[in-house]
Amino acid sequence: MSLDLHVPMRSNWLCRACQDLWPCAPARGRLLAEYLDSPTSLKIYMTDMRARAAFDLVGLVSDAELDARMFGWLPR
Repeated sequence: MSLDLHVPMRSNWLCRACQDLWPCAPARGRLLAEYLDSPTSLKIYMTDMRARAAFDLVGLVSDAELDARMFGWLPR
């Protein structure tokens, strides 16, 4: 079993493995694969992550930037 290190570091919301903004490309790919059969669950998960990030990044990132970052890559 491999450990996925492309997870967010709170409170800066950078990827623990690659230091890109989370969700980074590898995290997005993993999440899309993991939730392939349940896109609604992925949207619920990302809504939770967005709320956590908004709390941690208050005053540092605009709502529009955070929405694009958390939801802009999700399939419609």
